[in-house]
Amino acid sequence: MIIIMKFCLYGNPTIDVIITKEFKRVAYGGGVYYSALPLIKRGFTIEVYSVFNTRLIKHPIASYIVKSQYSSRTNIFNLEYIDNSRVIRVLEKAPAIYSWNSHEDYCYTVINPVIGEIDISLLKLVRTKSQIIALDIQGFVRDTNTKGIIFLKPFAAVSSFVKVYKV
Repeated sequence: MIIIMKFCLYGNPTIDVIITKEFKRVAYGGGVYYSALPLIKRGFTIEVYSVFNTRLIKHPIASYIVKSQYSSRTNIFNLEYIDNSRVIRVLEKAPAIYSWNSHEDYCYTVINPVIGEIDISLLKLVRTKSQIIALDIQGFVRDTNTKGIIFLKPFAAVSSFVKVYKV
């Protein structure tokens, strides 16, 4: 009997505008992308549950995204590195991943949101369907001010997510 290990990853990929004193360039990113890289390299079957946008077609994980939820918006971040500091500004934000946009068969699950795309109901649903093997809290603790600059929420605002994961 052959056992196929399937990994289901949740989170929205990003398009990053990186600015330093020396250069400005556009790159692909997002926690879900970085979580997928070692799994792809080792030949595991992966499915990425995200909100898809046509600007993500050339993203390295685009072919792994289960394309059932579409939007005209995607996550675009401006990452500005000045001296020894970094300022992250959200230029465009993708909507949340809906609960119906989730896996059906058993898989090992990695939850890696970048900024609020996974709500508590989706996290609870995924927890009932599979074993969550990793959870990155960055997307649960980040928020933006009126200028799009990212800041961290107080722990009390995100403790419900941590309780579902049972850290």
